[in-house]
Amino acid sequence: MSSPKVAPRQAVDQLAAVLDSPEVGALIKTIGYIRTGRPGYSPRGMIGMCLVKTLYGLSTWTRAIRLVAEHEGLQRARAWLRPVAMGVLPLRQAVARP
Repeated sequence: MSSPKVAPRQAVDQLAAVLDSPEVGALIKTIGYIRTGRPGYSPRGMIGMCLVKTLYGLSTWTRAIRLVAEHEGLQRARAWLRPVAMGVLPLRQAVARP
């Protein structure tokens, strides 16, 4: 029986630290200002999803979305404080968009 690959607890803390850093905060604020068109997912959430995929070494967006859906610590780090429900996590098409 195989178990899902989950990075150590430190990866969650590292993700939260990066998202809370002044540099990434400035990037999130800038993206929020220049965003046009129909509102979608928050810049913090989308940047956080990219970082999750990278920090955990995941090969697909589907795996990254599934990991966040199952991992309460990642949800908190990415500022999704309410329970994960339909529409809260980005769809694979949203994160994989060029």
